[in-house]
Amino acid sequence: MIQIKNRTFLLGGFHDHWERADSENPALLLAALNFYHYDFIVLMDSAPVVDLVQRTAVAFGNTLRVYPGREEATGWAHIVTINPRAPALEGDSVNFREELRKLRETSDLVILAHPNYIAWEPLVETGEMDRLFDEGFFDGVQFGPPGSDHFTERVHFLRKWYLDRRASGKITALVGGWDLHNTLHLPELPPVLYSSSRPPDGHFEAPTDNRTIVEASENSLSAICAAVRMGRTAVEDMRTGEIFGPPDFVSFLESNGYHEIIGELNKKRDAVALSVNGYLKGNREARFSLTKTGKLYLPESLEKAKIVEVKKHENITLNTVPLPLARNRFFLPVGWSSEGYSRIWA
Repeated sequence: MIQIKNRTFLLGGFHDHWERADSENPALLLAALNFYHYDFIVLMDSAPVVDLVQRTAVAFGNTLRVYPGREEATGWAHIVTINPRAPALEGDSVNFREELRKLRETSDLVILAHPNYIAWEPLVETGEMDRLFDEGFFDGVQFGPPGSDHFTERVHFLRKWYLDRRASGKITALVGGWDLHNTLHLPELPPVLYSSSRPPDGHFEAPTDNRTIVEASENSLSAICAAVRMGRTAVEDMRTGEIFGPPDFVSFLESNGYHEIIGELNKKRDAVALSVNGYLKGNREARFSLTKTGKLYLPESLEKAKIVEVKKHENITLNTVPLPLARNRFFLPVGWSSEGYSRIWA
């Protein structure tokens, strides 16, 4: 959460998945979100997985809020629904408005996902996307930075479409999301993830290249939804630092030190480094040390941590590394917190 001149901004994502990657273990996801200073994420997963991610974050001292969502996949569009309260759509009706009406009645937000992909021919090229927004069927649209996928020219088209709508006085919220589903099996990963020398980007099948900036009064679902409906959102390209969204919104952030604040957050993050004595091995001893004093959250399971007060560079021993999953290899979460700031690693 960032405060700039009495205005509050949250960092987060509106379209991600974790169930396919690892429905039992959110350690890597939490470590990635923490690395990029996320305040919240909307997961397109089943309730048990959403609950698991939230419980694990809390257990390891992390303040991340996890909100429920679902991706409705049709032949004419993919649609992100926030806090859906009805079963998923059945079949593949071409009656756009009837299907969207059902979603609006049973969800807090309805967002058109990546229109540069599935929706391009049926909605964008036909002009239906514009009409559906004008008729109030969508609360926002999700697309990432140019170059983040194989449809860069389409993203440039959508950017112009978005700015034209804003210029004509039409409120259109823009949100981002990684839309990740799986991790990549990479050789020679370090024992601790993530750090500036081994960031999350490149460890997943989708780029972790953007985050959404939301001007909201607090980190709650109702406040975030209200901000989206008012169009108080922008998408940041984390590789270049570019912010795309309402011109006045972007101008305020850039002229009031947003990038400098992110730079300071990055320095604060990198100043807290976790060291371990090599790769952890189940049922063996492990030793940890940190570059900052605070509370260390050591794993007793994936949802339970042993909290230890630790001093800078002090060696802390975990007598037995737990084996909560019946697998040869997996990641365990480790957390740290001090004075309202927290880190989490895998």
